[in-house]
Amino acid sequence: MSDAVVRRLGEALAQAAGERELIAVIIYAPFGIVRAEVAQAQVRDAARLLGEDGGVIELQRATVEHYSNHLPTGNYESLYLNLREISGFVIIKD
Repeated sequence: MSDAVVRRLGEALAQAAGERELIAVIIYAPFGIVRAEVAQAQVRDAARLLGEDGGVIELQRATVEHYSNHLPTGNYESLYLNLREISGFVIIKD
């Protein structure tokens, strides 16, 4: 899944090139739902660091919601997430 996440995020950012440098995403992680933005530089860094541990991606302006009640449980300027922990994701188109 790690490779697929990085590849698809890279493709979405390439399609948005010139329009914006960040894309909005929703990521399903073990601890909850993460709503955040990701930049091309973070995707490149994640691709470079992919390995046995899955690699890590930096998400910007992240809000974490608990699965059971969807109430925000945390807001973070930067959140680092292990790509192996992602069970699903959505790319939000404006």
